[in-house]
Amino acid sequence: MVERVLQWAWNQRILPSKGNQSEPAIKILYAGDWNQDAPGPDFQNAILEFDGLTWHGSIEIHLKASDWYRHKHHTDLNYHNVILHVVAYNDKPVLIEGIPLITYEIDPKILACLALMKEQTSKSLPCSFIQQKFSYSILKEHWIRRMHRKKIENGPFIQTIHYLLGYSTTYTQIPWKSRQRAHHTFTKILNKLHEEIHQKHPTAWLDILQLLKTTNFTPFEYQQLVVNGLIPWAIDALNSEELIFISQSLPTENNRITQKFRLTGNIPKNAFESHAIMEIYRQLCMKSACLTCERGRKIVDP
Repeated sequence: MVERVLQWAWNQRILPSKGNQSEPAIKILYAGDWNQDAPGPDFQNAILEFDGLTWHGSIEIHLKASDWYRHKHHTDLNYHNVILHVVAYNDKPVLIEGIPLITYEIDPKILACLALMKEQTSKSLPCSFIQQKFSYSILKEHWIRRMHRKKIENGPFIQTIHYLLGYSTTYTQIPWKSRQRAHHTFTKILNKLHEEIHQKHPTAWLDILQLLKTTNFTPFEYQQLVVNGLIPWAIDALNSEELIFISQSLPTENNRITQKFRLTGNIPKNAFESHAIMEIYRQLCMKSACLTCERGRKIVDP
């Protein structure tokens, strides 16, 4: 274990709010600016909350608390505004102008997990060493979130459908005049179905799927229209379980993100699972929000 790993963990905010049981819980309002090159504390302008007070200042990170003296920080005025000392081993009390510096000692089991996480980050997901499948409730939560996000990003429904059709090789290979007629007919039908589905017409969704199945779209094109166009459009109007059932009937996406999760035991079986996993990656993994993930929490509580 090297200090750089501990700095990385603090910067990613993947350390729990409490170190050893004898220490106060710390609420990180702002982890600080990582000072990777210039002289001075490792993190500056941090904002923490503990003991009922809000603290502004710097964070210094060491393997051992005694490194504070070994590095001569006690003689350097740049370190007099340090409000928290984060260490792997609290082997010596540290004083600043005679006042004990609050020390956060990282739990040994966290240190072991951090070593594994850092080893994995260049290869795959930091939590790849944890073999645990996502629960249905977590998959559902992020799948719904993804569909809502797509609905907002997509814009008007008809515009979205024709945008997706523009990437359809089946549609673009139709002669121009035939395509114009198909465009007019398709738009007319979709407008009618748009009205019906928002009136919760019971057969509207089935009508849409049947319409698409009667076309010459390839399976991939059909899936793109349903998953990226139709389901996001209907996410507020229809029962989410009905839409999930449709998504579960479609084949899984296979891309670099889903391949990463295969190493964790999460092998998506259908479009519902793969799109949920892609949203988890977007919302949690890319933001290093490990401790808000049910898998990530296993890192600090194996």
